[in-house]
Amino acid sequence: MSKLLFLIKYLKYLFVSKTEHGVHSPFVYDLVTNVINDKSYKQEYAKIRNLNDNTINLKCLTLIYRLITHYKSENILEIGGIETLNGIFLSNIQLKTNLFFYNLKTNEISEVKTQKKIQMESFDFAFYNIKNNQSLTLSELMNHLKYFHNNSIVAINNIHQRKEMEEVWRKIITQKEVTISIDLFFIGLVFFRKEQVKENFIIRF
Repeated sequence: MSKLLFLIKYLKYLFVSKTEHGVHSPFVYDLVTNVINDKSYKQEYAKIRNLNDNTINLKCLTLIYRLITHYKSENILEIGGIETLNGIFLSNIQLKTNLFFYNLKTNEISEVKTQKKIQMESFDFAFYNIKNNQSLTLSELMNHLKYFHNNSIVAINNIHQRKEMEEVWRKIITQKEVTISIDLFFIGLVFFRKEQVKENFIIRF
């Protein structure tokens, strides 16, 4: 996608996106006001900034940190080419998390670091950072649905980077298991809360 087209898409996103004032769902309102729009400085941000290898938008990484801490996610799965979250969340940042990495070459989930030996049954948070293979993003998400529970959060990087990725995003949010989707332009969030009416949000980020 050309830089000009990407800019046009971003300007369109700014025009149609909502703030917390346009959200009527209590859960999403809390998410927007207390997590997405949280501008308070956190000590861990400096460590995240130093550890970031620029493969992921820094704003998205700090959002991931806030999501994991706000919702107290313990079992975290990362899917991608490199273990980005490994360095960010395990280097001098005291989070009580069990981190797993899905290897795209071996199709295996391995422990990166765990607080204790656990039997992997479900994940509270998953981050998909698959570059240049949109079909793989969709297929892996479908394969991992069995590991997600009612309160799981899935973050998908670069949902508007390519037309093909935008189509994958559209397919993901139409899955019957997905009840809430949040389009933040640079990253997308999906939730599986059965008590929620199915809604798709475009939120200013």
